[in-house]
Amino acid sequence: MVHGGLARRVMCLAKDITAGYSALGAVLATDRIYQAFGTSSTVFAHVSNTDGHPVACAAALATIRAYASEDLVAHGRVLGELLRDRLNGLLKGVPRSGVCGPSARTWRSTS
Repeated sequence: MVHGGLARRVMCLAKDITAGYSALGAVLATDRIYQAFGTSSTVFAHVSNTDGHPVACAAALATIRAYASEDLVAHGRVLGELLRDRLNGLLKGVPRSGVCGPSARTWRSTS
């Protein structure tokens, strides 16, 4: 799971996994993180009253298929770059003390 030059070890998902149509969440983790939970008495789960509901799971499967078949992640990346470029254009000439990049680790001074 690499995005913005950072490797994520754990990622929590919610509304986007069902396109907001139903309550469902998920946790993605690297094998190393997952195995740490599998070898102890700790359970790698989050429980709520909507976990595993068939309608929520069907919505999630349809959403994931749409993300893949319509290449929506790449489209989102293009739109994100467009938004960044337009916002940067609006900020030209506006005094500021720094710029925050795709992550807090990429902060750089503008002066």
